[in-house]
Amino acid sequence: QSALLAFKAHVLDYRSALANNWSIFYPICSCVGISCGSRHQRVTALNLLDMGLRGTIPGHLGNLSFLVSLDISENNFHGHLLKELGQLHRLRVVSFAYNKLSGSFSSWIGVLSKLQILRLQNNSFTGLIPNSLFNLSRLETLRAQFNIIGGTIPSRIGNLSKLVNLGIGFSNLQGQILTEIGNLQNLEYLVLGENNLSGFIPPTIFNISTIRVLNLLGNQLSGHLPSTIGHSLPNIKYLTLGANNLFGTIPNSITNASNLIGLDFTSNSFSGHIPNTFGNLRHLSVLSLMMNNLTTESSSVDRWSFLSSFTLLYLYFQLNNCNICGKTNK
Repeated sequence: QSALLAFKAHVLDYRSALANNWSIFYPICSCVGISCGSRHQRVTALNLLDMGLRGTIPGHLGNLSFLVSLDISENNFHGHLLKELGQLHRLRVVSFAYNKLSGSFSSWIGVLSKLQILRLQNNSFTGLIPNSLFNLSRLETLRAQFNIIGGTIPSRIGNLSKLVNLGIGFSNLQGQILTEIGNLQNLEYLVLGENNLSGFIPPTIFNISTIRVLNLLGNQLSGHLPSTIGHSLPNIKYLTLGANNLFGTIPNSITNASNLIGLDFTSNSFSGHIPNTFGNLRHLSVLSLMMNNLTTESSSVDRWSFLSSFTLLYLYFQLNNCNICGKTNK
């Protein structure tokens, strides 16, 4: 109780979300945003999501030694993360997303050995990803997009073998995508879009059969797609590779990825035919192939017949070769 009341006194509570029942006269386990364990009545979860709170995160929270879940997302907290939070060794869920936090990624995060979910996205964190982070062998979700991380993707990321969700897009990362990411055989969401990554896409990524979302948009990646992409990514729903330097043909096998909803190859250097077998993609809602060097397989009126096989919400073919729409460069 003393730790939570010290926290309340430290922050600005514009909506009076805590004012009504966070007091010494009210049972702490009945307070808004607080959950307690049934056995010892110790605070196990603090959920202050979107409560209009403002200020820095005080070190008093480090005294909640039974805390399993800490969520202060979508508020207006600023400043650095204090080392006292590293005392919360039972933590499994940490979410600081959508605040104004800054400073480098704290190395103490690596001592939270039970951590499964870490959400840091949409803040102003800077500096490199600390090596200690890769000691978190139970981590399933790591979301840190929309920060200013910089540096390269460390090779030790392949140690996080339980990762399901990895999002570090819009973070000023540089260098290459390492083959070690292929060790993450439980990945379902891989978002590295809008960084400064270059080089080839490691073939090991296209062998992670569990992936549903693969977003590498807006980098400087080159090379061609593997011919077996539609077979090796059977669960893919969103494949977003636009605004890179990819070349070669679109593999026919991609139409075997029957769960595809969104496919974006915009602004690359793909050439050759648009496969008529796109008609196999019955769930496709977004297809963007514009700003490439593609042609259709047929010059007859039935060259668009494959489009009748699915319901498209968005279709982008502009600025490919002229036989697509009958006019040069349109």
